[in-house]
Amino acid sequence: SESWEAVTYAAEEASAAFHALSRLQERAELAALYSGSSSELKAISAIVGCSSVGPPSAVPNLEGLAKYLQDAAMFVESEGECRDSRAFGKALSNASKSLRALAQEY
Repeated sequence: SESWEAVTYAAEEASAAFHALSRLQERAELAALYSGSSSELKAISAIVGCSSVGPPSAVPNLEGLAKYLQDAAMFVESEGECRDSRAFGKALSNASKSLRALAQEY
């Protein structure tokens, strides 16, 4: 289906972005969390099928991605030195919650 195909393309692009973030990150723990996020997104991008197959097949990856983002949120909020760290941590936490909710739908 075209809609699931669009999801896989978006997941592939997001995977590349998180991979780039992991390479730019100087803090090893945060780099590993970004790398893990990239891997989960890459796995989602590789799921072939229609909208009835793709989302249920992606549940383990959505849950894994949610965990990586929540862990990154906690790290950023606790280790962040700039004033934007709290806002970024909250954004990561909100994304994690949304992914968990999506995974529970399937």
